[in-house]
This record gives sequence, C-alpha cells and structure tokens, in this order.
Amino acid sequence: MVPASASPSPVPLRAPASSSPTSTAVPCASGLGPGTPTGLDVSVRAGAAVVTWKAPDASTHPVQNWLLAAADQEPPRGSTIAWQTVAAGPGCGTVSATVTGLVSGHRYAFWLEDVVISAEDGIPQAHLYGTAAPVVIP
Repeated sequence: MVPASASPSPVPLRAPASSSPTSTAVPCASGLGPGTPTGLDVSVRAGAAVVTWKAPDASTHPVQNWLLAAADQEPPRGSTIAWQTVAAGPGCGTVSATVTGLVSGHRYAFWLEDVVISAEDGIPQAHLYGTAAPVVIP
C-alpha cells in the first residue's frame, strides 16, 4: 500500500503494448442528441446572414438534411417563421447557409435542426442541433 503522502510516479510503469499517431486537429462533433445544441456562427450583411456550423461524424450521426430558421425578434403580430432546408454536406465538415430577405435594423435569432432517420421506425425526425443569440441585421 502506498502512503497517502506519496506522489504519483511521473512515468508509466510499463510501455503500452501498441501506440498510434494522435491528431491535434479539432475533433469532429459527436452524435448530438435532442436537447444538446451546439453553437452556430452568424455573420451579417445588408438584408442577410450567413450561418455556419460544424457537422457531426456521419458514421455516428447520419444527418439527412438540416432545417434552419431565422426568427425576427420584432415580428408583426401573427407572423410565422420560415424554415430553410439545407443539404447535409460532408460529415465532420463545416456547413453554411445564407438566409436572405431579412429586414435591416431588426434582430434575428437562429435555430438549426438536424433531420435524421429514426433507427426505431425509419421515420425522419428533426432535433434541435444549435442556436445563436439574436443579431441585428445592418
């Protein structure tokens, strides 16, 4: 038994049986489930916004397509939110979409949902994937 005051050894007691190269690249987004959103990057320009996000690993989270919405935070009474369909793109890659027709001077929040095929019944299901805080359109 090691006394409580002893410090751990800085070197391993034995070498690993095998080793493989490690990558310093940013890891691919993991298979995010419902309610586990990731951040979206939003850049604005006159009347539009470009929304960018990191796609998950297609082998663990095969996205069929994306649904993107820009919600005007100053909408007229009874207005609706239009969802834009975005192609899935490569797994572990960066995906972006441009939302046009936004009103200059208005604040917009953004929601992104992924559409995946349910393993249980084969029916497409949409889940929240990411959100972005409201931005003002110039």
